[in-house]
Amino acid sequence: MNKKAVLGMNLKTIIGLIMGVIMLLFVFNVGDSIIGILFPDISELTEKSLEGLDNLIQTTSSGQKEDYLFFMSNGFQLVAFDKGTNEKSGDYERPASCFQKSCLVVCKKSSKPNACENSDLIKTYDFDKIIPTSVESGIITMVQKEYVNLEVEVGNNSIKITEKDK
Repeated sequence: MNKKAVLGMNLKTIIGLIMGVIMLLFVFNVGDSIIGILFPDISELTEKSLEGLDNLIQTTSSGQKEDYLFFMSNGFQLVAFDKGTNEKSGDYERPASCFQKSCLVVCKKSSKPNACENSDLIKTYDFDKIIPTSVESGIITMVQKEYVNLEVEVGNNSIKITEKDK
């Protein structure tokens, strides 16, 4: 066989393989995006719920009550920390990122006090108090893997967030 013919065939094979790999990467990327749209990550739903709750709190006037459907992922809890709470809210230690502020934190459900420490889902406020459903534990909701109806009441210097009955 001719050397040029062999070289040309090898070059075509290499280019074909490279194009095939590029096409596979494109197909996997598009497929992953479509799956993400059809079946959103549960933690993504919780993150969107926290964003929506934050927007509601920011736009609600003092003295108003609003209802909000919040989705909580399995294995997590929504915990409130007051501005005046130095270290703990019930059983949980305050994350460093809400030092000197009131905050809402999505924490891993755990018996460990530092369960809120590394959370990426934190919203801080200048309110003095956030009054949760369970004042002793600081937990707003323990419902998991479903939507829970929360009642949000904004006061002069406080937010009251309570879980409503179904």
